[in-house]
Amino acid sequence: KIPWDATKMKRCAKPLAQTAAAMSVAAAAEATPQKGYAAVAAPSAPASADDGYTWTQQDDEVEVTIAVDSKVVRSDVDLEIKAQELVMKAPRALRLELHAPVEVPGSGWTLGKSQVIVTLEKKESGSKWPQLLK
Repeated sequence: KIPWDATKMKRCAKPLAQTAAAMSVAAAAEATPQKGYAAVAAPSAPASADDGYTWTQQDDEVEVTIAVDSKVVRSDVDLEIKAQELVMKAPRALRLELHAPVEVPGSGWTLGKSQVIVTLEKKESGSKWPQLLK
């Protein structure tokens, strides 16, 4: 299953996110399974149902999907991406210490229907994270 489709790409709020989405689609379409890994990682379940986020990964990026209320608009979102941390202050509080460093300038987020989708560019492309958190 490819994690992005044309509908999601159209909803992307930033051209950078659209480019990342297109690259994800192309990479997923060309990916070949490696021993121990699926071509496209299946979403990992949150630590508990109350956490409200899921994540997937490609060779070069990690995608974190955070559930938010359907009435949330882009200006409601206060989110900061740091070298090894993802901090959301609004519309809900969430702090994730990431398993490994990410490239802050190559990362971004977009608002989908009832979710904030954060795309994090891995600092070490090609590495597989065994888990999202440190």
